[in-house]
Amino acid sequence: MRKAVALLTLLGGCWSVYWLGFHKSPAYKAYLQWTQATLDGDCKTLYLIADGPAKEWVDSFCGASGGLTVGGQPLVSSTSAAAMVAELRNTPAGAMKQLHHDLESEEEAPDGTVSLSVVETVLGRPSQFNKPPPPRRHKVKVKEEGGTWKLVEFKEEDI
Repeated sequence: MRKAVALLTLLGGCWSVYWLGFHKSPAYKAYLQWTQATLDGDCKTLYLIADGPAKEWVDSFCGASGGLTVGGQPLVSSTSAAAMVAELRNTPAGAMKQLHHDLESEEEAPDGTVSLSVVETVLGRPSQFNKPPPPRRHKVKVKEEGGTWKLVEFKEEDI
């Protein structure tokens, strides 16, 4: 009997460690997919998992800027932020850049929308010329639509 109780206690402890330390909800996984696509400049994935105001953010990230014109003539061609991020990702400094996410809160509304508050920290080796930016808080709303989790709102704020 003692062995059975000990085994059940051990299994319960293992389940608690998994659930509290390693388990990620589908809404949080969608957010992590979003941040990875942003880090890679992957507009195709961002458009697949964005809806509503979040899609407007993707439009601004993936759309080309106005470029630089002098006297009405283009001096520097326009490119999107996503294209710049994708190019920087292929440099040694960009390849070593990693993000760390701390989930502060996750709350589900009656309509099924999940609100996440996540602190994102850029990890990297600081140098005299390249210091990682300070942590930022992401306020995200995610909703399941047709079996796919989509970000419907994305806001960043300084901490």
